[in-house]
Amino acid sequence: MRWTALVFAALALGLWAPARAAVVTYPTPEGAPQASDFQVKVDGQAQFVHDSAIAAFCTFSFRGKVRVSVTPQKEFARVDIRPKSRNVSFTVEDGTIHFDLERPCQLSIELDGDIERPLFLFANPPEKKTPKPDHERMHYFGPGKVYDVGEIILTSGEMLYIAGGAVVRGRVRAENARNVRVAGYGVLDGTHRDTKTQMLKFSRCTGVEVSGIVILGSYGWTVVPIRSDNVKIDNVKIVGWRDNDDGVDIVGCHNLTVSDSFLRTKDDCIAVKASPAYFEGGESGLRDVRKVAVVNSVLWNAEWGNAMEIGFELQTESVRDIVFKDCDIIHVERGGTFTIHNGDWATVENIRFEDIRVEDSRDKLIEFRIGLSIYSGDCPQEYHRQNPDRKRSPLGQWMFVTDDELSTYAARRGRIRNVHFKDIDVTADKPPVSFLVGYDNDEHSVQNVTIENLRINGALVRSPNEGHFTIERAKGIRFAP
Repeated sequence: MRWTALVFAALALGLWAPARAAVVTYPTPEGAPQASDFQVKVDGQAQFVHDSAIAAFCTFSFRGKVRVSVTPQKEFARVDIRPKSRNVSFTVEDGTIHFDLERPCQLSIELDGDIERPLFLFANPPEKKTPKPDHERMHYFGPGKVYDVGEIILTSGEMLYIAGGAVVRGRVRAENARNVRVAGYGVLDGTHRDTKTQMLKFSRCTGVEVSGIVILGSYGWTVVPIRSDNVKIDNVKIVGWRDNDDGVDIVGCHNLTVSDSFLRTKDDCIAVKASPAYFEGGESGLRDVRKVAVVNSVLWNAEWGNAMEIGFELQTESVRDIVFKDCDIIHVERGGTFTIHNGDWATVENIRFEDIRVEDSRDKLIEFRIGLSIYSGDCPQEYHRQNPDRKRSPLGQWMFVTDDELSTYAARRGRIRNVHFKDIDVTADKPPVSFLVGYDNDEHSVQNVTIENLRINGALVRSPNEGHFTIERAKGIRFAP
């Protein structure tokens, strides 16, 4: 559907009222943890700085040009403002960092190379409209408060609005719903949970929009559209550090866009999947994935997982037409930066990575593999990831398959083909390694991968050796200037 239709529908339903803004300083959410190690002012107005386990963060909205002043409580000698592509020029005077902003952005301000305690600055565009709190289709949470709500269930035509300066402790669910929206510049907080859950889960929905909010401390997957169509995730900021906190898990979806968002996660930032484990009805719930775009976003992957992942669970016939474009990957502390882990029988094809800046990739840059994994549908039960008493595989997430066993598992293996990398710029203290590894040399191989204008520390990669590539059971691998 056209996203403008959602706006027109909201206007027609009377959900919105006009908003006015210049610099908007959100009210202090009474009872929310406040960071003590950073002070932030925008055009001289003091901002509330939220605290979390791995970062301080501040959120506001503005139009025009504003002066931002950040005062850390500790002494420092070096400042990095990421993404570097934003070209934020700054000065330091008497221990305060000053810089100007002229357009919305999401920044990580890091002192002396310390990535364990940055300041995240979320500078939003002004809201064009603000909702009417008393509308019957509105779940409204106003500014200046912390709300403990448990579970919020959205039905067709409903909206959850979390105002800037509000903190909502809870989770969101929608099932078989049409035209649902989560919006606002407030915080959806999962830090209080001690059991794993999915923070925002949309099952079999059509016309979903999540925009503006900060999602904090998810324990389990964060934004999870499952078998849903026409999904838009825009200007969402994820601050995560807990186990299995994948940022956006795209499971069996069609026509989905992630744009202008910031994802800092312990586990995968973006993961594209298909598995009956997430569908009611088992095998009858299997569904392909197509037309997914991740654009103009900032990614930071920490200890687990990968930055841009397709896999491991790909129990469907086709995963295709996936685009990652114009993104900044500011840190990948472990795992892979660009990964396709095909642990099942899907054909993964027509995948594009374009115009991506990688500022810190410490392990693997590109990893494409086809094989038997602990997530595979045909993995022996004693090793399967969903078995709480499972044995550990010596290969971690992959299973060792002998030459004699290749034919045994071949029927449930897939393929990876027609992948294009273009204009990838990587900065790394130690050049990362890459792997293109198929299952066999025949049907289940990696095929037709073009790597065009990949530069590592400014040097053009023109061959596998120059890029530190390991290539096995793969065909049609081409390096282009």
